[in-house]
Amino acid sequence: MGAKVVQVEAYRTEPAALDADECRSWIDRGGIGAVTFASPSAVIELEQSLGKESFDRLLRGAKAVVIGPTTARELVARGHAPVLAESATLRGLALTTFRSVQTRH
Repeated sequence: MGAKVVQVEAYRTEPAALDADECRSWIDRGGIGAVTFASPSAVIELEQSLGKESFDRLLRGAKAVVIGPTTARELVARGHAPVLAESATLRGLALTTFRSVQTRH
């Protein structure tokens, strides 16, 4: 019909509401066993929301489980060693997280 597509937006990530003070309280208590990341933007957003110091404290005390290698690279670039999900699916992410937390106890 004469239209010329210049750019297609397949999806867009937007930050979710986060009570950073409540999260910092949990971090201070050592009450978090694992944190899951399903995208590099989730890593970036959580670090920005918590602040670098709280983000680093969080990941010193909790396992960081990632859905795939691109997300893993984002954490490695920030100095953290993630656990890679057994498969790049939400199910794989959940199972790997469950197993990694079980091995801590």
